[in-house]
Order: sequence, then structure tokens, then C-alpha cells
Amino acid sequence: MKLRSLPAILLFCLSALSLNAQNAVDTIPGAVSYVSSRNVYVKFPSTHHIAIGDTLFIEKNGTRQAALLVTNKSSVSCVCAPLIPEKFNLNDPVLSFGKKETPPEKDETEPPKQQADDAAIVKIPEEEPEPTLQKDASPAAKPKTRRNQLRAQLSAASYSTFSDYQDNNTTMRYAFVLKGDKINDSRFSTDNYIVYRHIPNARDSLRNTLGFALKIYALSGKYNFSENTSLTLGRKINPRISSIGAVDGLQFEQGFGKRLVAGAIAGSRPRLGDYGVDFSLMQGGIYLGLNPKAKDRYSQTTLAFMEQHNGSNIDRRFIYSQYTGEPLKNLNLFGSMEVDLYEKVHDEVHNKPRLTNFYAMVRYRFSRKLDAALAYDNRKNIIFYESYKNFIDQLIDQETRQGLRASINFRPIRRLTVGAHSSWRFQKNQANSAKNLNAYINYSNIPGIHAAVSLSGTFLETSYIRSTNFGLRLNKNFWNGKIGSELYYRNLNYQYLQIEKTKRQHMLGASLSWRLFKGLSLYLYAENTFDDENYDNLRVNTKLMQRF
Repeated sequence: MKLRSLPAILLFCLSALSLNAQNAVDTIPGAVSYVSSRNVYVKFPSTHHIAIGDTLFIEKNGTRQAALLVTNKSSVSCVCAPLIPEKFNLNDPVLSFGKKETPPEKDETEPPKQQADDAAIVKIPEEEPEPTLQKDASPAAKPKTRRNQLRAQLSAASYSTFSDYQDNNTTMRYAFVLKGDKINDSRFSTDNYIVYRHIPNARDSLRNTLGFALKIYALSGKYNFSENTSLTLGRKINPRISSIGAVDGLQFEQGFGKRLVAGAIAGSRPRLGDYGVDFSLMQGGIYLGLNPKAKDRYSQTTLAFMEQHNGSNIDRRFIYSQYTGEPLKNLNLFGSMEVDLYEKVHDEVHNKPRLTNFYAMVRYRFSRKLDAALAYDNRKNIIFYESYKNFIDQLIDQETRQGLRASINFRPIRRLTVGAHSSWRFQKNQANSAKNLNAYINYSNIPGIHAAVSLSGTFLETSYIRSTNFGLRLNKNFWNGKIGSELYYRNLNYQYLQIEKTKRQHMLGASLSWRLFKGLSLYLYAENTFDDENYDNLRVNTKLMQRF
């Protein structure tokens, strides 16, 4: 990027800081009714005012923050994808903004439709099976705000693989989550998420060392000196500069009135190899944030300056900008970018600005039945420290994350939803290009059996592989929703272009979720993959979770 691009970069940052909407809206309260590691389920007295693609919000420190994106809904429930890294808990208050209208006749609920990023992907084994939404017996009562209370979650899980391709193995995973906002009406808040993974009888002793097995994704305490002044100590992802990742150290934030916020961070970055604390990777920075007016549609903007070190040397010096909001009715925007201002090559320092990371997403709701989205992603620094996906799911994620993505969802009649999602990764030399196309059909309530069915098809082509993936999925709840079940079948075909080899696989899976007692749930998952060479790969996962 040459210096003449700097005005365009500054224009992007300043325009993001100035985006605001002027239309007043009403506030409709809701509450979290169920949480999985992929989706968040929110219940309202009615969802007549909500459409697929809308954004839901939470209140934090006196300001509204975009938190959830609606991917499916029923007459009183919404299935949402998280927009922020914070964990959600049962009965957390959630807000929707729109004109209050008289609810129409109650509709049958739909199952969660899959999202653009993983429309035909099987459930990640580390997740608990998600319950399929079915007809609610009665509208939910107005949720009770549970602010000032501690919320905790303990879970123990096992992930086992029995394979003809490799040695059989089992991984044990224990997780602890503790979160509280202004505990006991005090000024102290905390956010903790700790995972310990143990591999019994592991031949590689490194995999059972504390540094490899223990992952601390969040461990922080926050003190509010006043409504507008706070100090956070520990490991925490700042939602205003979320793409930067976790900060190990201090984060100070000062509000000026209702709209302007200034903050500073000082500390270190987690070590890339094992996510441990590393004080040789120091970082610091300052940021400015702009919140919406009290009755405007939601918008939040951040402009930050960061410097990161590796030992005594400067590693990066960059500008970070982030915007999320609804500048126009039915239009949702999210964007983030990083512009590096420092480069050292062969002991020669350059300060020319370079666009190094960029992500933008726009979603528009044409009507209650039709919405579409377009996104572009060239981020290069995304790392997953935990993943239990199978080969095809990892392949689709890896090959379709970067590049241009588009999706459209249409509900022509009651209970029926159809959609298509496509991605295209392009490069000048075509060395790492990839194309992906997915289409699906969901029907939420089959007469007679009261189950949901989904058909999907996916095509993926890269420089070294071409694959097709066809799937059938059936969901049904029992015992007034206390037991949720799922059955699915997938037919996969691979063609390796460089070695002229083809491979066919069949995948059969089932999952069960059971709410045993209040706060205690059991999850079971099994998936068997067998191919045309008579090789089998069986995965069995169990999980017991207690919420407090």
C-alpha cells in the first residue's frame, strides 16, 4: 500500500466514527433461555417485531452493545449467533429494538437453520447437541433481570476416536466458567473461563504437561470506580477491540457523558504455541469509542492505536478500527481493519501504512421472508486452540474463511426455509483459490411426527481437491422439550486433483441432549464414518454440565 492510500484509510476511520442513525425505537426485553457453544437461544413475549438478520443487544455499563445476530426464530424464540466473545448465561437480559405491534396468531417454531459460515457442516463434537425449537406452550413471561448475581458452569466431557486410520484415543476435557456483573450490588465484576484437557495414557508426555493441557481463555476482575470509570486486571478480550485478542494486564476505560469513551491497555499477549502468559510479548495502546444516542438505532465505533513488542524489539505498530451497528432500518453492518505503520526489513525501518487485516459484513432484510448478506475477509491471524471437527468440516472452514462470501435466505411459506451460501477466495496467481457453494431446505414441523427435517448440498473446489457433500438431518424433541435428539446422514465424495485419486465416504451420526434436573444436563454424541476402502472412523463424545 502506498502513501497515497493514507487519506482513504483515515476517511474509513473517521466515517466509521461518524455513523449514527436518527430514528427512535421502542425497547422489547427478552432473556437467554439456552446456550450452546455455537448458538444462543433468546425468548421474548413475542418475536413479531424481529426478523432473521436482526441484531439483539445487551446493556453494559450503561450503554447498549450489539451482542447477537438472529439466524432463525419462532413465535416467541430466536436462535442467535454471538457477535461478542463474552459468554452468555441462562436468563441473561437481552434487548430488541423495534415498534411494538400486536402479535399475530402464533406460528409453529422452526429448527435452527445453519449459518452462512457452516451451512452444511456437522455439529462440532466439543459442543453439546442443541435442542430443536418446537411449538411453545405459552408466551414467556417478562424476564427477570439477574444482574448483580454470580453465574457459574462446570462441565466434564470425553472425546473418543476409534479409527482404522490411526491409534484409538480419548481426551478428557474439564471446563469452569464463572461470570458476575457488579456482584452483590458491589462495584466488582469478574469473568473466568478455564479449560483443562487430559489425555489418559498419552505416549507423548508433552501433551499432558500443564502448559499444553491448561487453557485460560479468560481470568479477570473489574472494578467500577463510577458509572463511567472502570479498571480491569487479568486476561480479558476487550469487545471494543475484539480482533486484537486477549490482553494480559491492565485495561482502563473512562466515559465522557453518554457517548464518548476513552481507554488504555498495558500488558502482554498470550504465547501463540500454548496460549500461556509471556511477558516478552508486551503490548500497549489507547482507543476512542463512540456510543449511540439514547434513542438511536444501535451503533458502536472504536479507533485505536497499538504497539506490540517481541522482547526489546518492536513487533507491530498499527491502527485498529471497528464498527458495528444498524445505520439504516433493516441494514446491519460490521467491519474491522488493521493498518500497520511499522516495518523492519534487513535493519531498515519503513513507516508506510499497509492494510494487513480487514473484515466487513453487510446484511439487509428485504422483508420478513427474505434477507441477504455479503462479507469480505482477509484476516490472517486467526488461531483455533481447540477444535474437534472432522476432516471435511475443517477443510470447508479452512478453504472458505478468507475471500468473498454471500448468502440469501427465503421463507416462501410457513415452516419452510430455503437458502444458498457461496464463497470465493481469489488470488492473482490462482495458486490458493477456492470456490464453495451450499444450498439447503428446512421444514420445521413434519405432520404426524412433529419433527424438523433439513436437506443440504455443498460443493467445494480448491487448487488440490474437489468435493461434494449431501446431507439429511432430522431433529425431534420429547418430554416437553427436556430431551432433544438428532439423526443425520452425509454422503461425501472427494477428488484429489494432483494425484488423480477419488474417495467416497458415508457419515452417520446421532446426538441426544437431556435436561436431567434444574441446571444439570447430559449430552451424548456419536458419529461413524466409513469409506469405499472399508475403513471406519467412530467418534463418541459425552458431556455432563451443571449450571449454577
